[in-house]
Amino acid sequence: MTRQEPGPSAPGRSAAWDLLVVRLVLHTLLLSLLLVPYVAPGALLPAPPLARLAPLAAVALLSLGGAAAALRRAQGPALVEVQLATDLLLARWVCGLTGGPVSPYVTLYPLLLAAAVALVPPRHVAAAAGFVVAAYLSSLLPWGYGRGAEVAPVVGITLAALAATGLLARRLARRRRQERDRLHAEARRYHELQTLHRCVVRSIHSGLLTVGPDRVITFANPRALEILGRGGVVGSPLDAFFVLPAETTWEELLSGGRRFECSLAGGGDRVAGLAASPLCDDAGVALGWVVSFQDLTQVKRLEREAQAREQLAAIGELSARLAHEVRNPLGAISGAAQLLAESGAAGGRAARLMGIVVRESARLNRLVEDFLGFARPRPGRPVAVELARLAREVVDLVQADPEVGGVEILAEGDPVAVRLDADAVRQCLLNLIQNAIHAVAAGGRVAVRATWEARDGEVRFEVEDDGCGIPEEELERIFFPFHTGRPDGTGLGLAVVKRLAEACGARVAVASRVGEGSRFTLRWPAEAVEAAPVSG
Repeated sequence: MTRQEPGPSAPGRSAAWDLLVVRLVLHTLLLSLLLVPYVAPGALLPAPPLARLAPLAAVALLSLGGAAAALRRAQGPALVEVQLATDLLLARWVCGLTGGPVSPYVTLYPLLLAAAVALVPPRHVAAAAGFVVAAYLSSLLPWGYGRGAEVAPVVGITLAALAATGLLARRLARRRRQERDRLHAEARRYHELQTLHRCVVRSIHSGLLTVGPDRVITFANPRALEILGRGGVVGSPLDAFFVLPAETTWEELLSGGRRFECSLAGGGDRVAGLAASPLCDDAGVALGWVVSFQDLTQVKRLEREAQAREQLAAIGELSARLAHEVRNPLGAISGAAQLLAESGAAGGRAARLMGIVVRESARLNRLVEDFLGFARPRPGRPVAVELARLAREVVDLVQADPEVGGVEILAEGDPVAVRLDADAVRQCLLNLIQNAIHAVAAGGRVAVRATWEARDGEVRFEVEDDGCGIPEEELERIFFPFHTGRPDGTGLGLAVVKRLAEACGARVAVASRVGEGSRFTLRWPAEAVEAAPVSG
């Protein structure tokens, strides 16, 4: 069973311990007063028989020790009532030893009544008051007192004192309980608001910072720590994490009303959007600012990719129209030149010129085919191919070209057969290898790798060279049509690679360092690849 916490009106464990400490002090004082007549014979206090003081002291000490031991294992409310009942019996014992109803220690009864009204639950107050009055009235029983008229005034005063004490203590206890209930309710509401605030701050998807007047961060929610990715955020200056554009100042940003874009410090090309608003207390005194921000890196990347796709689509459509317009007259020119060259009608210098026309017409025809391949890539035709054999075939095809020169081309591949668009892969690898060959000097090295990632079901083709590398500012534009770094290049090789890869559901990525080389990676995801057994 689950332990029930005491309600706000019931005394708890701390009240029982407090009562035990007060009892220890009062018992010590009471026993000292009982010994005063023996230490100072002229004192006005009655002297109880010494033989009866020893058991009284023993019972008092045992009650204190027993209550302390029980409090270590039990709950408080019941032990409060047990301690008060024990003290009532001890008070009756002391009064019986020192004069009964006229004992100077009858003042213990109002004290016990006040403690009972203040500490026991309200439903037990009437019973507690009845026990106190009954204990006092029991001293009127024949204890050697036959003088009713003599003790009547004292009894009347004592009963009146008990009634007044009970009423006053009841009123004070009610007010105390009401105040305690109100404090409990306020604490509960404060705890609920604090929990709600903590949940809201933790749940929002934006980073949230509070900044003091000196622009030092005083609070950061979990999302802010996740975006910044660094420790020691709280207590650090705001500009240690954000780099504003040159034309923007922190005063302008913190004035509020606008959203700014800036770079995250130490985050490479990471971009964040910031907005700030003043932070004030209830009196309107400025305490600093609240800064909210979001990581826009992914959004900006998607925007760039969307713009690139729109540009590629427009250029592709234009290229297709131009290619169709050029192909027909180009075919006629090429055919006529070939007929003239084969007829022998032109000789000498004219024959050489005809050869140039035929050769350049063939080059233009290849360019037109590239245009069409880029503008309107054909649907893929998946076939079963072995990765190692596919890489080897493409490398053998490139090495047969005499223009390769002294470039070393290596091929590596997993002996795994998969289903994919082999023609598209060959075209992509041919373009990437030719691009790598032009980037390396004689004696350079180009490596082609084809691997199967069994963990995520992905086929990965890599073409890596140790050539001149690509400047960082050029990496985003190398896949644009007609973007080339060679005087004799068409600027369509890498654009065709990207279009073919996207048409097959694949992705192409590049990593490069100037002076160290480049690595192009084609990734065919699991949706576009189906593992097949290798034939023997």
